[in-house]
Formats: sequence, C-alpha cells, structure tokens
Amino acid sequence: MSIVGMIAFPTSSVARKLLIAISGLLIIGFLFFHLAGNLYLFQGQAAFNGYVQKLESFGWLIYMGEAALGALFLYHAVQGIRIAMLNSAARKHSYAEKQRLGKGSLASLSMPISGTIILIFLIIHIWNFRLQKDSLHLESGHADLYTVVVNTFQNPAYVCLYIVAMLCVGLHLAHAFQSSLRTLGLTQPSWLNLGRQVGLGLAVFFTVSFSAFPVYFLAQGTPTPGVKGYETPIEIQNEADLVRDVEHKLGQPGTPAPTH
Repeated sequence: MSIVGMIAFPTSSVARKLLIAISGLLIIGFLFFHLAGNLYLFQGQAAFNGYVQKLESFGWLIYMGEAALGALFLYHAVQGIRIAMLNSAARKHSYAEKQRLGKGSLASLSMPISGTIILIFLIIHIWNFRLQKDSLHLESGHADLYTVVVNTFQNPAYVCLYIVAMLCVGLHLAHAFQSSLRTLGLTQPSWLNLGRQVGLGLAVFFTVSFSAFPVYFLAQGTPTPGVKGYETPIEIQNEADLVRDVEHKLGQPGTPAPTH
C-alpha cells in the first residue's frame, strides 16, 4: 500500500489514533488563526472587509488552502466516527475491559456526539459565511461579508446554534488535547496532568471567544445606514429605495389601494 493509502485508510488502531491526533492538533492551530481574523469584526466594516479582501488577494492559493482545510476537517471527522464505531463494537464483547477503563468523563463520553454536532454546524457555517458571502456588495464592487455576518447574527435561533456548537467544541477539546498527548507517547503523569489543564484552558478560551461574536452583534442590532464608518450595501440600499418609492406612491391621493 502507498503512503497516501496508509494515511487515508490506516489499518491499525495505533495508526488511526496517531493520525486523528495530528489532524486534531492542526485544527487547533487553524482555530487560533480563524479567531485572530474574526477579531477584525470588532473593528468595524472597513477593517473586516479589508481583511477578507487581503485573503482573497492570494488568489488560487487561498482556494487550495480552503480545500486542504475542508479535507482536514472531513478526514478528522471520518476517522473519529470510525474509531468510535470500532470502540463501541469492541466494548460490547469486553465487559471486563469496560469495567477496567471506568465510565469516563463527560467530555470523553460525548466525543462522538459533540463531533457530529460540530460537523453539522460547519456545513451550515460554510453555507452562511462562505457560499453566501457574495450576496451583498459595496459601491466599490467588493463583497460586504461584514454585513452578511452581522445580519446572520440577528437571528436568535442561529445564535443559539452557534453557542451550542462552541460548547461542543469546548467539550471536544477538553478531552481531545490530553488524548492527543497520550497518543503521541507523552504518557508520563506530569505530561498528562499538563495536557488536562491545557485542554481545559483551550476549551474555555475557544468557547468564550467564539461565542462572544454572535452575542455581541445580536445585542448591537443591525447596522444603521448613515452611521459614520458604515457603508450600506447596494442591495440593501436598492431594497430600501424601492420600499420608499412604493410607500410614496401609495400615499399619493387618488392612488388605488392594492387588492388581495
């Protein structure tokens, strides 16, 4: 079997756990990068859209990066589900082993559930903020992803889904980080204790940090046209002009009322 085949279809449990640990650590690295970029949202429309335009200036490189990132998340999810299914099947035939390992923590027991919720959320998240990013444009012709993000966070149901997903990310990380260290051979008590502390710290950090965005913009409300530093997208401005035109015509004397 080729190296690519061994990575894509590992046959041993050790290889599967090693690859899922490495892919998980790479995802943690991406979370730091993604969070740093999202901080531009707090600086306003121009700053965040400028950040997005800077990324897109890399052209085909950014698309290759997105494809690689998508493959990384999918690979991690598929291998995680595979490990969970194999472990479940093994434990059904090994009650003694289950008793020896104990019941496990909430974070470890919820790994398959939290991972599934995160995967579903990612699909919705990509649809909202990547595939729909060109739905609003400024007069310059650039996409206004800032307004797309802010308007999406005006939906309380989506905000709740976002926070639940971030709680799942936290639960996942709380167990995954120390498990990764164990898989990589750092099994000394001092390392495992450090792994538990760092994993818990990462869980709280990412959960609170990412949840702050939807909560902040839901409390702030929709961007107000005319406010200094905010440029209303062309599509929203045209819709507002159309509504005002219709209201003006309906308000003129002699104008027949619409029939239903």
